[in-house]
Order: sequence, then structure tokens, then C-alpha cells
Amino acid sequence: PPGELIDIQSNSSNRNISIQSIGDSKACKILYVDFVRAVGKNQENVQKLLEILSNKIKYHTCIKHNAMAKEKLAAFLLNVLERMGVELKNNNAILLPMSRYDIGSYLGLTSKTVSRILTQFKCNNIVYTSGKKVVVKNIVQLKNIGQQY
Repeated sequence: PPGELIDIQSNSSNRNISIQSIGDSKACKILYVDFVRAVGKNQENVQKLLEILSNKIKYHTCIKHNAMAKEKLAAFLLNVLERMGVELKNNNAILLPMSRYDIGSYLGLTSKTVSRILTQFKCNNIVYTSGKKVVVKNIVQLKNIGQQY
């Protein structure tokens, strides 16, 4: 969705970042001083920013570290739903922006593991899948599995 926060660099930071998009994207660079000025004018902005950063940290901790494969995939699906601006409720559908191989690579899993878990989710009526299309059938159960997110 519009407004994805990629990185925050302080004034003293002189480093380059690299991003990769899995779909059509536009990027906008905002100077740190302008960002701080805009966010600092409103306490709600500060709280929203802290919430966004906290969720990103939880998500990346789950994906990159000690989460089980099922938890990683559930958190990934919830994250894709959110990024695509899809409401987290039953029967909402998304088209996965990546192949199962790429999802596995991103999550530190094999494509076979991704396919196996999606099949388990399908058998447990958590999701319905057809190619890259995923329909969430039981959002509560998906959230419970990806609870670290």
C-alpha cells in the first residue's frame, strides 16, 4: 500500500541501501530532517510510526530467526495481505506476488516446504489455493499460527 516505510537514516548516516520490489512500485526519498519535522508535529504520527516499526521488527524476527516453518508462512501471508491493503477477514483473496520458490528463499525454507504447508493450511480449511491465488478461509486460525507477527 502507499506509505511503505523502507528505511530511516539519521543525518550522520552516510550509507546506501538497496531495495527490491516484487511488483510495480514507486519510491520517494524524504530527507531525515523533513521527516522528523513532519512526524514530530503530531503525537499521533509518532505513535503510528512506532507501531509500524514495532510490527516490522516482530515480523522480521519471526521470518528470519527461530520461528517454525508454519509460523513463518502464516506471518508472510498476513504481511502480504496487509501490504496489499486487504482487510484481515475471512474470504479475502490475494495473488501471491512471488513463486513458491521465491517465498521459500525469502523465508529460509524450500519450495517443497512452502507447498507442503500451504497444502496443510488448505486441508485444515485455513486457506484455499489455486496457483498464485490464496483465499483466506479462517483468518483467526491463520493469525494464531503466525502469532509472533
